[in-house]
Amino acid sequence: MATITFVLAIYFLVQVIGTLQDLKNKVPQLVNLDSYDTRVLQNNELTANDVKNMDTLQDLITENVSTEKDVKTYSDYLYQLQLPYTYLLQYMYLPSLNIWKDPYTQVIDQSVIGLKFLQKNPYNDITLLQRRSDFFKHVGDNNESNDITDIQIGDIVENASGYFSMPISVSFVANSKRAFLLLVDKLSMTSNRENISLINEFFYYLRQEIKKDKSDEIKSLTTQYAAITGFATDSTDDKVIAYQLYNWIFNNQANTLVDRNVIDKTVKSIIACNNQSDESCYYQFREKYKGIPTFGYLIGTDFSSDPAQNLKTFMLNMPPIFSIKEFTFDKVKSLFANATNAKYQ
Repeated sequence: MATITFVLAIYFLVQVIGTLQDLKNKVPQLVNLDSYDTRVLQNNELTANDVKNMDTLQDLITENVSTEKDVKTYSDYLYQLQLPYTYLLQYMYLPSLNIWKDPYTQVIDQSVIGLKFLQKNPYNDITLLQRRSDFFKHVGDNNESNDITDIQIGDIVENASGYFSMPISVSFVANSKRAFLLLVDKLSMTSNRENISLINEFFYYLRQEIKKDKSDEIKSLTTQYAAITGFATDSTDDKVIAYQLYNWIFNNQANTLVDRNVIDKTVKSIIACNNQSDESCYYQFREKYKGIPTFGYLIGTDFSSDPAQNLKTFMLNMPPIFSIKEFTFDKVKSLFANATNAKYQ
């Protein structure tokens, strides 16, 4: 038995050595992609062109490493683009039904009861009717307004993701062509995807300029906010900036991050304006934002006013996301043939 076992061991050892030697001789051939079935790569539209230029496994590995780097680069870039929405704009575009919970700290304000609840709650029937009527009535010009002849607000519907919607039907009479156009501008502000994209872009560059110019202020705010319950758990510079902007716009807290210089740099960064005059830069900015003339002219025209306050004014008046199902109008016929102040209903 010992002899047989020894002979078998010698036999298998010789077989292993022979196999290893055979594989060693085939190494140059094994590194070539021709030795493998690459039909999956050849038939995939994402890899078909690349695999044509590959000869060895190392080429495949190198391409994979390069692709992973590209994916990470674009993923990081996409993440940066989303930060203004993630930390700030979503609370303006899609306000919450929960008026008790702070969106940044998740803390419930237990004092919002009784009269305070009625004053703060924007979703009770009377407040909804008043605010939506005022939205269509007032168009941001003291000399222009619209008459609301009828308004109907349907039930609030909330979906599984926590978002909610409410149908609104409005009949109105615009007392002039200017009042009518100003209302159309208001309605298209957040119902047009391109306009939302422009607002997002402005806040993306605003955030960048704040981080460049206001590092000391951000550090100070970070220390200040660390004492707030629920805020410091995942605080970042971007969250600190957004929290300060939100409280400045909606809670009248002091503004320490946005000034004329920051907005000026933001405007010039958006349009890549380097060695041109301010007049030229701001003209290009207004042209870029002509789809939102209220915003473009508030930020890009009145040099004598406070641009930070103009930005706050715009955000306070910006409506949440609209989805317009139907919009029809007729020009009201006048008794006077040459009347210049036409009305629209």
